[in-house]
Amino acid sequence: TQSNNSLQAPGHGEGGIGQQQSNKKDNTALGKLTRLKAKYDKEGTIRSVEGVVLFHEHNHPHILLLRYTTGTSLGQGGNSVATVSYRLPGGKCKPDEREADCLLRKLGRRLLGFPKPAVALAAQQLQQQQQNAEMLEASMSPK
Repeated sequence: TQSNNSLQAPGHGEGGIGQQQSNKKDNTALGKLTRLKAKYDKEGTIRSVEGVVLFHEHNHPHILLLRYTTGTSLGQGGNSVATVSYRLPGGKCKPDEREADCLLRKLGRRLLGFPKPAVALAAQQLQQQQQNAEMLEASMSPK
């Protein structure tokens, strides 16, 4: 007999419910493990940030949660169904990016609709302002 190293949920055959169709890179669990290990060896630990944004509305504090819609699938009758979740703003950082800059980039794109280059420019300007404030503070502090 031929052995199959792939993992399947009980009662779900090929192409059935629960089968991941979006990631066809890996045919087996061992293949996926090998690919993820190589990715970790190349890129290292994946860093991410999440920001808690508080605001007051009608004298009551609120926490900002963003709505995320993930892939659509066919529901009953051929209608498309989307999965919706609510999360804190944030996401994955670029390899050499500071956490504060990453959060600014994510907030700028998600809340303000900045295109990618504009977010980078805004983060760079904010960083320059922070450096200027630090230099001014250092020059004005008593010695």
